Amino acid sequence: MYKKTLAWIKAGRPLSVALGVILTLVSAKIAQIHLTPWIPIFIAVAGIAIMFQNDWRDRHHDYRKGKTFVVDNEKNFLWTTVSLWVISIALICIIWIKDPQWGILSLCLTLIGLVYSEARKIPLAPGLLVSIAAAGSVVFSLIKAPQGPLVVLFLATLFFIWGRETLKDIDDMRIDFGYKWTFPVFLGAKKARMIVVFMDITAVILMLAVSSNTLIGIPFLIASIAMMFMTKSHKLTKRVGDLGIAIVLFSLLL
Repeated sequence: MYKKTLAWIKAGRPLSVALGVILTLVSAKIAQIHLTPWIPIFIAVAGIAIMFQNDWRDRHHDYRKGKTFVVDNEKNFLWTTVSLWVISIALICIIWIKDPQWGILSLCLTLIGLVYSEARKIPLAPGLLVSIAAAGSVVFSLIKAPQGPLVVLFLATLFFIWGRETLKDIDDMRIDFGYKWTFPVFLGAKKARMIVVFMDITAVILMLAVSSNTLIGIPFLIASIAMMFMTKSHKLTKRVGDLGIAIVLFSLLL
């Protein structure tokens, strides 16, 4: 029972979703605007829905990787995914009533999340779409208070998430051949790692333009880059990078 409950929780990627919510709040603080509380709730629910949607779409592909949870619980997983999307649509309607601009943006981010799973064979699309969806949290504040720091934060988030996705794709490259277009599949693991380094360093440089608090995340960046070249599996490497960005975002929020 414990393992199954944990599997359900992991399917929603709670840490990644939490970072998306924090990014939304940080953006509002930088812009000095008041967001309706429905927006962070939408970011959380829609984020989980996108994760479930992707896992459902890739369930048979993931089964070949040894990830059997979705296939073993297909009916319940499908109904949970549908329920999450229904709640997300309801939240979009509420946000739209509060502010049409925010409502349109919520709808666009939802559509990007839905398209992501179907665009896996289009060059650059898989990583770019998920990165835009994640960085979209910043746009809620950007459309109300257009300013340089928010544009930079959007770009920094895009590069960081794209690098993180590419790192995950390196672990999956053998099974992704013929199924999904990724940098590792197209260029090989070695060049893909260099792309990750470029994206991570670019993200840090951009974040430094937003706040000097980014300096506290640099040791984690250095550690994650070193680990990337020292280990075959990059799960821990991603965790170190996530911890670094989490600390930076919390410092900006406080």
